[in-house]
Amino acid sequence: MQKEDTTDIDENLPLFRRVLDVIARITGVLLLCIGVAGYLCDLKIPTLLLLTGLFLLPSIRTRIKNAVNIDIHPAAAFMIVFLFWNIMSVTDNDSERSFEIVDGQIIDKNDYEGLATENDLTEFAYNFRTQHVKKDSSKNEVAKKLQAGEIFQDSISDTLMGPRMVVMSVGRFEMGSVKGMLFTKTVHLIVIDEPFALGQTEVTVKEFSEFVQATGYKTDAELDSGGQQGCSSEERGVDWRNPGFSQNEMEPVVCVSWNDAKHYIAWLNAMTDERYRLPSESEWEYGARAGSTADYSYGDDPKMLCEHGNGEDFESESKDYRGRPANSCIDGAKFTSKVGSYRKNDFGLYDMHGNVAEWMEDCGYYKYDINVNDTKPVKCTIAQCNGGGCFNRSTRGGSWYNMPQTLISWKRGSKAAWERTFVHGFRLARDLQ
Repeated sequence: MQKEDTTDIDENLPLFRRVLDVIARITGVLLLCIGVAGYLCDLKIPTLLLLTGLFLLPSIRTRIKNAVNIDIHPAAAFMIVFLFWNIMSVTDNDSERSFEIVDGQIIDKNDYEGLATENDLTEFAYNFRTQHVKKDSSKNEVAKKLQAGEIFQDSISDTLMGPRMVVMSVGRFEMGSVKGMLFTKTVHLIVIDEPFALGQTEVTVKEFSEFVQATGYKTDAELDSGGQQGCSSEERGVDWRNPGFSQNEMEPVVCVSWNDAKHYIAWLNAMTDERYRLPSESEWEYGARAGSTADYSYGDDPKMLCEHGNGEDFESESKDYRGRPANSCIDGAKFTSKVGSYRKNDFGLYDMHGNVAEWMEDCGYYKYDINVNDTKPVKCTIAQCNGGGCFNRSTRGGSWYNMPQTLISWKRGSKAAWERTFVHGFRLARDLQ
């Protein structure tokens, strides 16, 4: 009686077929491991990897062949699973989601509801100003007469002053880096032909609380906007007042969305009669580089980063999450740190590397070839903005939670405008003309 061959790989196959089978076997096992880990962590996409891994294993394919007399190629198996997964995902969500076209983009209406449009912000500022503001805005004219590097604060009321701002000079720099990825590596010249101001620090808990006390504003985290509960942790009650760790009033506000930042700015403009806004990516990178062509404003050595900013280091809480420190230096902060705690750069700006990632006015992840030589915030289509369009907004600077590679001056990020996390805050820009 002939013994049945139970091996997964037929030794009579040509060598390259046997190599392919070995690769398929290894890939299948790896995908299975990732899929199991994702399933245990309640993540959806690794379940796709789990199913794909099962199909890639030669032993599973052999059993399917014996059962239905069909030999499924690994590539065909992947396509079957992928299509099945997408069909199931759409079926599961159709009853809860509705889509519409906004500014030429197909977006999830449930996520878009509650986001501020320019008309909403104008109305918000106008209503607040007509009801509450009775002051002579000429007292803020001094900022227009200041020189580059000088610091000023606008008066909000008789008892409140606005955030400290630093005047940026006109100039030029090369934006991007050949070390970057697809949406960053196009190096191009940016000309700053009009002076403007950037916040010396990120907006603090104290400054944001003054806005909330004056307006009664509720943040996206407090309203559970965009289908997300609270902030980052997906728990109600986690918001800018309670981000999940202790903060003092001089630390940067977190758990605020792009939408929240825009409302703060609308209130500040109503109170000061000035033109505050979020920075454009080019303005921010100009300020972050501060005349340097290196990765950081001070040079290229990440071991010096702890003198200049708050990132992931030996004392960072992110070390506990990731299981290893990302930098050998110690910056003295486990979470966010008091603004202005580290060295300022040559333009007089603090915390451009780390502490919190900062919202930009630009749409998320646009290609640099859209914006050559232009400092204006970029608006773009879904195709131009890597699938997100203006529904996503750019972020810069990295945070206390991020590795040194993320804190580089030219590094870019992107988030949906309603998203809020315990690593995202914002810094102001202001027109001077």
